[in-house]
Amino acid sequence: MNTLLLRSAQENDTKDKYQESFRETDVDCVSVSPIGFEFINLETLYAHISHPEDHSGLIFSSPRTVQSVALCLKKHDENNEWDARLRDEWNKLPAFSVGTSTGGEVRKLGLHPVGEDSGNAENLCRIILEAVKSGSKPLLYPCGTMRREVIPKTLQKEELPVTYRVVSSAYMITFPSFRTRTTSSMNIKKRRGPRSEPWGTPMERERSFDIVCLIETCCFLFVR
Repeated sequence: MNTLLLRSAQENDTKDKYQESFRETDVDCVSVSPIGFEFINLETLYAHISHPEDHSGLIFSSPRTVQSVALCLKKHDENNEWDARLRDEWNKLPAFSVGTSTGGEVRKLGLHPVGEDSGNAENLCRIILEAVKSGSKPLLYPCGTMRREVIPKTLQKEELPVTYRVVSSAYMITFPSFRTRTTSSMNIKKRRGPRSEPWGTPMERERSFDIVCLIETCCFLFVR
């Protein structure tokens, strides 16, 4: 059976746990994301990154948020302050991250992830609360427009100061573009047998499609 996963593919060399689970049951699959992302507010983010002394650490909840730091450095670190001093200064502070993929991106920055094996945002919050006390300088939390509210609500409840900066914005991929990407993925995999089934995470199903686009996509996948 051939399956199309409506979700973002793994963003680094780590094996995709969803695809691996399907393949263990002899289901071939390919991931195609129905949503796209763009980085925003990078100059504002760099204004914070350039002043580690004003913060008590970093919080990264996805690989994309780490990538936003790398991109803001590329665009705005004209004097190479990151290599000269900022990396060392940030390494004196914890870089809290959830997930091995996020941790891998943190290492690419030259930082050391804390909590990457926590498994989820709830467990990461426990690690943060053990390490950072109320009254400390704010934690810097780059986040996206599709962030979950677990970290903000938990830390706010404990009166832990956090500086939030939205650094990525999600948008729905229009149907013609999505159809092109889907067809390309299907052709590359040279699929045979039953046609693909749309599937994805609850967040992507909820936020990525309006009903018309979803109907059109389903019709395309099953009729072609």
